[in-house]
Amino acid sequence: MYVIATVCILKLYQSRHPDIAAKSHTTWMILSVVIIIGFGGVVKGGLYVWIPFVFAHLAVTFVVSAKIYYMGRVKIDRWIWKRMFQSVKLDIAARSGKPIYLGRFIILSIAVLLNFSL
Repeated sequence: MYVIATVCILKLYQSRHPDIAAKSHTTWMILSVVIIIGFGGVVKGGLYVWIPFVFAHLAVTFVVSAKIYYMGRVKIDRWIWKRMFQSVKLDIAARSGKPIYLGRFIILSIAVLLNFSL
């Protein structure tokens, strides 16, 4: 079900946003990691599965939120955390805490809070 749902969502998103759609090999890699984590949770559930899952979930949530907030102009590589920290620091210093895209920020903040609460 993961595979079919992911392929359907990816195809719909690629047809509507061809400039910021995910690459297929990246999508399949992430999907395989999600399936392995799900399998590990079923076979060997416990604290050793939940701690890495929570940290991975937090990291992916922040990276995807940054990608959505900046409309795909964020380059995902090993320096992304440094650039995100510098961007937040510059935004706070330049605009006294007011985000550049206020509407996107509010919607993403609500989505992230709902995601964490679930």
